[in-house]
Amino acid sequence: MPSLPLFFGPRWDWLQLEVTSRCNAACGYCPRTVYRESWRSRDMDWDTFQRLVPEFRRTSMVHLQGWGEPLLHPRFFDMLAAVKRAGVWAGTTSNGLLIDEDTAARLAASGLDMLAVSLAGTGEDHDRARAGAGLEATLAALRRVDQAKQRLGSATPALHVAFMLLRSGLPGLRRLPGLLAGTGVGQVVVSSLDYVCSEELAGEVLTPAQVLEAEDNLRKTAQEAAAQGLALSWLLPREQAGSAEFCSENVDRALVVAVDGAVHPCVSASLAANRGAAASAEALVFGSVREKTLSDIWVSKEYKAFRKSFGSGDRPLVCRSCPKLRVA
Repeated sequence: MPSLPLFFGPRWDWLQLEVTSRCNAACGYCPRTVYRESWRSRDMDWDTFQRLVPEFRRTSMVHLQGWGEPLLHPRFFDMLAAVKRAGVWAGTTSNGLLIDEDTAARLAASGLDMLAVSLAGTGEDHDRARAGAGLEATLAALRRVDQAKQRLGSATPALHVAFMLLRSGLPGLRRLPGLLAGTGVGQVVVSSLDYVCSEELAGEVLTPAQVLEAEDNLRKTAQEAAAQGLALSWLLPREQAGSAEFCSENVDRALVVAVDGAVHPCVSASLAANRGAAASAEALVFGSVREKTLSDIWVSKEYKAFRKSFGSGDRPLVCRSCPKLRVA
């Protein structure tokens, strides 16, 4: 069935495409590391991606990243070019390990609008949490892209940091602005651990008192960061759930297409595509772009009922205890 005409079809705030579930790091808090025995490491095939290209006209943003390292995909830059040809803002999140001088130059010349690099601390705490993706290597990758942009006179990609605030990282939080000085980073978004996939990780979850402590530190850090042109924002969990309609994943206006073409409302629900039978109870799948268009999946009876459930408070079981309902 063809996509719905643009003038009355769906519109999304963004689409997130998991271009690969492979990764060259072993971050301790990542489901890919914890579930490595059952994890499926795959690339999105070109045919699946091509089925999505006509849908780009229905969004203003496409983010090329899921549970894997996007730069591992052999056709990452082809995918990026297709997004840009559609006139759409394009972003990605990387661990930085593949960003050598040549890749930095390609990124600076590619039209990529935003490159986020992940951090999980400001010193040894980062290196413990993100095995294989050390702090110095990550910062060096940022500097390479910044220098490549300067050589080309390019304003893009804007450099961001996705900062995972673990309990062990609280003491070093105030060092963040100094750490990023000279890297070209303009924005940091701080989040906390909201998917606890092992008993060991439970000790890295912020308590309510630590959330308050972190927010106080973040407000002070944000003032220091602003002085060097660095914007700092955060999304941290609250003790109580928010309104029935709210989810920080914006499930009413955005979606995730997993590496196999399955359509999910968020990245947590997309874990089922990579974990096999171990994740069957967590699956929230509304179709596959290999069988129907993304627009037709979005307007299906089942997907509409899911979105309506957030207004009624009668959410699916997998959503009811999700920490993302308490993030603000």
